[in-house]
Amino acid sequence: MVAAHRGRIHAFSCVNGTSLDRLIRKFSREPDFKEALQIAQMVCQAPDRLPDLVGSANHYTRTTERPYWAKGKRPVAVIGQQAFYRLKNY
Repeated sequence: MVAAHRGRIHAFSCVNGTSLDRLIRKFSREPDFKEALQIAQMVCQAPDRLPDLVGSANHYTRTTERPYWAKGKRPVAVIGQQAFYRLKNY
C-alpha cells in the first residue's frame, strides 16, 4: 500500500510539505504505528469494512467555526470538537 501511493500526499494539509518517507521515519517507532498502518491500508483497500461514523461526510470543520460552505447546513455527525458535513456536488 505505501509504495503504491507515493507522491499522492496532499489530501490533508497536515501532511503537506513533507514526504511519505519522512512520515514513515518519523512515526514508525510509535507504539501504535503498525495498527495505524493496518487501518490506513483498510481505508484504501476495503473501506466498506469500516464503520461509517461520520455519515459519509465529505467536509469537516471545528464545531466553533462556520466556514462559508457550511452556511445553512447541519452536520451529519459531531465527534468531539469536529463537525462533519455531507455536501452535494463534491
